[in-house]
Amino acid sequence: MKRFLAVLALLTVAMAFAFAEIPLLARSILSSSPEELRAMSRAFGLDDQVPEDQLVENLLEYFSIDLDEQPEEDTQIKAEKATSIMIDNADSLFSSGDTVILSGNVRISFTTESESSERTLISDTVAINLKEKVLDASGSVSLDGTKDQKRTFRGEVISLDWGSLDVVVFEGMSSTGRKNSSGTEIMFYVAGDSISYAGASGGIFFRHGTIATTSEDPYWSITADKLSLSQNDLFVDRAVFKLGRVPIFYFPIFFYPGTTLSFNPAMGLSSDRGMFLTTTYEVYGKYPKLGVLGTKGKTNSSDSKDDSNDNSDVSKSITSFLSTSDDSEMIRDGFYYRALEEGEQLSDLEKWAKSSSSYMAVFADTYENIGTILGIDTLNYLFDKKMMVSAIGVMGYSANKLDTYLNRFRYSFDFNFNYRINKPNLTVKLPTLSDPYVRRHYLNRNTAFALDSILNAEQFFPTTYSDVNNYTWSADASYSLSKGAYSLNLSSLKADIDFKFNKKTENGESFYKSEVVEASLPYLSLSSNGTFLDLKGQSTKTTKTMEYTSELAREFSEELTALEDADPTEVESGESVSIDLKPYKGPDLKLEETTTTEAASLKMGYTFSQSLDNIYKEELKHDNFYTRVSGSFYVNAAAPGRWFEISETIKPQFNFTKSNLSD
Repeated sequence: MKRFLAVLALLTVAMAFAFAEIPLLARSILSSSPEELRAMSRAFGLDDQVPEDQLVENLLEYFSIDLDEQPEEDTQIKAEKATSIMIDNADSLFSSGDTVILSGNVRISFTTESESSERTLISDTVAINLKEKVLDASGSVSLDGTKDQKRTFRGEVISLDWGSLDVVVFEGMSSTGRKNSSGTEIMFYVAGDSISYAGASGGIFFRHGTIATTSEDPYWSITADKLSLSQNDLFVDRAVFKLGRVPIFYFPIFFYPGTTLSFNPAMGLSSDRGMFLTTTYEVYGKYPKLGVLGTKGKTNSSDSKDDSNDNSDVSKSITSFLSTSDDSEMIRDGFYYRALEEGEQLSDLEKWAKSSSSYMAVFADTYENIGTILGIDTLNYLFDKKMMVSAIGVMGYSANKLDTYLNRFRYSFDFNFNYRINKPNLTVKLPTLSDPYVRRHYLNRNTAFALDSILNAEQFFPTTYSDVNNYTWSADASYSLSKGAYSLNLSSLKADIDFKFNKKTENGESFYKSEVVEASLPYLSLSSNGTFLDLKGQSTKTTKTMEYTSELAREFSEELTALEDADPTEVESGESVSIDLKPYKGPDLKLEETTTTEAASLKMGYTFSQSLDNIYKEELKHDNFYTRVSGSFYVNAAAPGRWFEISETIKPQFNFTKSNLSD
């Protein structure tokens, strides 16, 4: 068959809105040629030897399409406009009215008004309906997305509405790449009898298909009669979850909300906590601990810091592709999050929270083995971040005691306050815990649910918080002031109480009890210095004119000055002679001499420092008092001309210690 290259800018079209009255799948069937109808019928195991009308009827019945049902109009979704279609290659071309049919090694490229890169379609046969703006391809069809979209389609039959970019793939598969909220690139694959993509909304729908994150031999997969993936929400009908080829769970109906529900549910299975469900509601601001999972191999360390912003364990699970990196502003609207509409403004509270990176979240979790908990987590920056107030508190109840010494009712509360405006600074830390393990059990939370958490035997939790055997209440203030020649520096005025957990048994009850180990009430570190007398006269300068005592030196200086002022080219013979005076130039002669006489001075000042520690021991018994006071008094004096100087310093010091005060 003769091959020709039809590199022609043939079809320039424009359309205003996406969806016609008949859905894309039905429109594709109704506009297909008899050959394409037979190919579709063979793909789905239908009889392809019946008349054309019966082929259409069988396909419509197979896909449960009722032409009498009209979809609701959606005037809010605009279709993307196809700006050009170019036929790169075809063995033959047939055109009749609004229909163009290409056969043999067909390659078509097209772009849309909103995309900078082009899409490419390769197929054995392509039928283009210019009136309906529909393209039907059959026979080893492949359709690639743009560079930004990273989506490809493979199938026996593909229908494309190039105005709205809706795509239907029959007996094929597609791969899609997208970044999740943590910035990780996720690829997932969908294969099925029919796969539909809504170009405007980005929704994915398939019948009798499978979804996985690898195209061959996936570790996990979901096989369902029907599946709908709309933005971050996943709906499946009669779904089977598989590990490899082994079916694990069957769900008649399953809904996974992604990140669209305002209470952010997450569920899973843990080897030590059992089945669990966590929910988190953002009262205001963006909670940084959403989307956090633990990873295998991390262990709790007593030296680890309790960093509330440690979000290193972000989910990379099988449904992490649902949490897309959408840059649009999301706000709560009832049970769901939604994008901020054009012209809509954030509330004053949300504007402040966004500008100051403040937030507040409440959460309610339930665990099979450790009980039910309620908690609050908040961080607030005020006065242009000069004041910080944060708190995280949690309390829970378990019907079963995990440990002989653990109570059924457990709690943890941390309050932190910091105030810094110029020189004053005040820091307060007040943690309160019921036992050494409550933080690790209650505050290391999974907040990103993944479907594979149901399938795995063990689910790992973050290790942000570790076991605590000791904790401290503390309040620390500092202040510095400078005024003239005096300065005051309060390095620390602190009160702190150290607690330690001990095991106790009283009246047959065993429990953990926090007891005071040591306390400083208060601890003080203070210093000051100043100059209360600083006298200094004004120095005098004396200038003295030099006189030559040698007549020869005077004459030589006058002769040298005359030679420098004369014109060296004028001589009696009238000839021009160059005279170099450098060999005759004598040493510099200072005609004036200036001397400075230092004035008299007197300076008197002081330094002062004090440290104090008032120590209490167990059960707050007064144990020790210690203070140290030291300073200096100095005098520096000098007579005029510095012919006499004196420098004296007196350094008094006082130490006081008294121990065993409670005895």
